[in-house]
Amino acid sequence: MGDGPTSPTRNVSVSLEWPAEPFPGAYANIVAVTHTPWDFVLQFGYAVPPAAAANGSVDSATLQIRPISLLSLSPLAAKQLHELLAEQIRLYSAASETEGSAQGPEEPGGTQSDT
Repeated sequence: MGDGPTSPTRNVSVSLEWPAEPFPGAYANIVAVTHTPWDFVLQFGYAVPPAAAANGSVDSATLQIRPISLLSLSPLAAKQLHELLAEQIRLYSAASETEGSAQGPEEPGGTQSDT
């Protein structure tokens, strides 16, 4: 530290290798996001509306959520995820417009942001 000699900066190439077997996965249709100064926490869940609310026979109902996964990210990783998702959404939208495929809802349903 300080006045000692410094080593030259090197560029290092890193390759990513994913395992051949599939990852265990789960479907989530709701996510809550919270953060602290040190990390972002994404809580993924699966929510199914009660049948009475779906058929309109009640005015309000409690939505039960089954927890699926909790993911903690550093602020840098959260920013990178944001950029990756934005690019993938842009590509999805462009493909949907040119190929005439089904488009998703105008407003993203099932998302929640608690900051």
